[in-house]
Amino acid sequence: MLLLLAATVMMSCLVVKPTVRLYSTTPPSGRHPSMLVCRVYNFYPKTIKVSWFRDGKEVTSDVTSTEEMENGNWYYQIHSHLEYTPSLHQFIHHFMLIHISLKQFTPV
Repeated sequence: MLLLLAATVMMSCLVVKPTVRLYSTTPPSGRHPSMLVCRVYNFYPKTIKVSWFRDGKEVTSDVTSTEEMENGNWYYQIHSHLEYTPSLHQFIHHFMLIHISLKQFTPV
């Protein structure tokens, strides 16, 4: 019991920056031929916000995101996908995440 309490107190003081992996792929199915994928791993605490932007405006359609999931090692992960159709007009896509461990905004 004491060991669990010590681990809980220690984790409540811990803040761990997420590891981010961003890549483009072809979705297995869907309405669009392209998909941007962002995988965010190994962050603590659990609370995090993820968003996609196209040309500076938040995108909510064609976005699929998981809830925060436990890694099994006290850390969390979340995954988000943005399906899109490439066009002659070059869109600029950004992925943004907000987490207590990050001090400034850096678009990915």
